[in-house]
Amino acid sequence: MINKSTKPIIKLSTVRKKIGIKTISEMFLRKTLKYNDLYAFYHIKQNEIVKYKYGEIYEYVTKIAKHLNVLGIKKGDHVAIISENRPEWAISYFAVIWIGCVAIPLDSKANFENIEHIIKFAEVKTVFFSNSHFRDIKKIQESNTNLNHLIPMEKFPEITGKYSSGTEKTEVDENDLSEILSTSGTTGNPKGVMLSHKNIMSNVEDVY
Repeated sequence: MINKSTKPIIKLSTVRKKIGIKTISEMFLRKTLKYNDLYAFYHIKQNEIVKYKYGEIYEYVTKIAKHLNVLGIKKGDHVAIISENRPEWAISYFAVIWIGCVAIPLDSKANFENIEHIIKFAEVKTVFFSNSHFRDIKKIQESNTNLNHLIPMEKFPEITGKYSSGTEKTEVDENDLSEILSTSGTTGNPKGVMLSHKNIMSNVEDVY
């Protein structure tokens, strides 16, 4: 028999110590140093498994970021990324964040009109892309005077080979803009959602 007078037991959640990292670039730096020799990505390429260690990802990111600086891209500039799921997408994202730029992730399955709208509306200056998106991105560039640079992910080994070292991390505040996510555009033109480093890192804290 259930005793109705018994009070329900309240289970208290365990209080965990926060990781205390305020920006995405700081998180990237700490984790790549901590897990330097561990594998970060496994990727199937030409029927072979290609492995990337955290230390290798750090080298890629800082050198790609340096290349952006050489192209004249600076803190606060908007840089778009479009590709299928692959390690180079993450490398592009962290390189953009590393120098204080704003990442504009593009849905690889979105239609041409939506991609074009986002690139123009967000005043994107550079696009990282995979070869499967070259024609569309090139066509958009032809009618967009703001879009100065197109960087194919397939060229990353060639690009990073130009530099003996990467660039230093640009200091940013937790309230600085880190990325602009866009809605699907199913009920009209896609709309941008502005996310700060603090917005992203609060989610990291929640799942840590």
